[in-house]
Amino acid sequence: LGYISLDNIHGRFIPTGFTGTMCGAGELSRWSGILTPKFGNMTRVVHGVLTDLPLAETSPVNFGARKFCETCGICADSCPQGAIQQGEATWDARYAWENSGYLGWRNDMTLCNHCPVCQGVCPFNAFDKSGIHEIIKSTISTTSLFN
Repeated sequence: LGYISLDNIHGRFIPTGFTGTMCGAGELSRWSGILTPKFGNMTRVVHGVLTDLPLAETSPVNFGARKFCETCGICADSCPQGAIQQGEATWDARYAWENSGYLGWRNDMTLCNHCPVCQGVCPFNAFDKSGIHEIIKSTISTTSLFN
């Protein structure tokens, strides 16, 4: 087609959590990836493509996941390697290879062995079709008692 593109595999140019957030797929979360309304944190990596191809714009979503992550921290508490950042989100990168310039949590990828513990404990990963999970997700993300 004559357009330029660069694959952003594993966040080489742009953090994958930021990419997923800005394209409207989900919200940046404590485990440094995105949480989506449909799949929780099961998306793990968003492979963005940088291009000059004219595309329709999409807006970031806000369904309350990031706000919930601020006080939840179950994934960080459960991480056997201690790779998920505890405490508040930060603008700073700890290592030279990390992306800075956005407010978020950053995994220590020198410790992470990609085990699925963070996925197993995340409250947004319930795939039950009973309907109660949708009610709980919307309640915990918007009720100050839970945040």
